[in-house]
Amino acid sequence: MDVTKAFSADLKNKHLAIADLRNTVVAHHGIPQGKHGRRWHKERTILKSVNGSQSFTYSSSRSGYLAAAVDDLALLIEHAGSAVAAALEERGIKLQAQLSKLMADPEVSVAVQRCQYIPENSYQTSDDVASFWNGIDYATEHLGQKPL
Repeated sequence: MDVTKAFSADLKNKHLAIADLRNTVVAHHGIPQGKHGRRWHKERTILKSVNGSQSFTYSSSRSGYLAAAVDDLALLIEHAGSAVAAALEERGIKLQAQLSKLMADPEVSVAVQRCQYIPENSYQTSDDVASFWNGIDYATEHLGQKPL
């Protein structure tokens, strides 16, 4: 799903910078090259002396987050959300058209009717059946248990 195709040039640049950050810092221990790179990651080589012996060591520190990156990400999410919603709606329309074509075939329609899932055959109580249809986690709603 190409949610960036409708992005402005500025948003595309922000997306590339966040993708660079994700690919180099979050997913790996690299140094990002983009706009957030220098401020996100600092590394130094240090001469270390211990008991009269000297050696080089490596010091690296990473920012937990960078406000500019978080701001960019929030803006991207806002714009991507509407693009994703539009893409889902478009795909839903196409999927519904395909399903309608399939269901127009009498053999497919009969096969679907034979394969219907009947939750009453799988669940022991009417509350569990209702939870299946309504998307309610009975243990969370009625027993006060925390969801997994």
